[in-house]
Amino acid sequence: MKIDEIKDALATIRSAKLTLQEQIADVLAKEQNCAAQIADLQAMPIALGDFSQYLRKHIDSFGVRWFAGRSARNLLTPRSHETAMNARPWRTFEGENVTDAAYEYLMPELSVLNKGDAFSALCFVMPEALHEKLMDGYRETIGARWGNEELPTVEQRRASIAELVAQRDDYRAQRETLTARLHELDPFEMASGQIAQKAEASGDGALAAAAPAKPLKGQRFVNPDLVSQR
Repeated sequence: MKIDEIKDALATIRSAKLTLQEQIADVLAKEQNCAAQIADLQAMPIALGDFSQYLRKHIDSFGVRWFAGRSARNLLTPRSHETAMNARPWRTFEGENVTDAAYEYLMPELSVLNKGDAFSALCFVMPEALHEKLMDGYRETIGARWGNEELPTVEQRRASIAELVAQRDDYRAQRETLTARLHELDPFEMASGQIAQKAEASGDGALAAAAPAKPLKGQRFVNPDLVSQR
């Protein structure tokens, strides 16, 4: 092998690396464009109709927390001055001496006004009606000023983002594959460069001695002419 052949092989490797770098830059730009579109969709405000679904989620959440705070297990727990609710005789719930006022004492865990959180109690007891009533009021009072009706709905954004995420992940996988190929060429470029330097220093006749008889540790040689086809 002559010095010119070694230089051609080195040029082939460097050309392949340049091609890979350009491909990586192109795929990275597409990946970043997907991420930017996702960010734009997430940054958009929402219409009143979409706000309704989040209001309902909050109402349900308030209701769940309110009921959890009532500690339903307390009904089955006896106290120093009270019998557990499931152990009390019938006469404590119905009888000549039982009045409506007594229920605040008899069943404190079921009192809507217990701990003063009547709104959360309504969220638990009648979430559908509460949500409908609130939305009717919002539509009547601020519906015309809310705006954002021209923007994609939340459902449309979810569908778009799902597609963009799939595209972004595909571009990311391509980029990682191309980057791995690029790194594979580094040792071959280094070895070819070293051989070329030795050849130039010692002359073409010494090339056979300058060329390594076997791959360096941890490396494997390939035909440089095939690199650009990968």
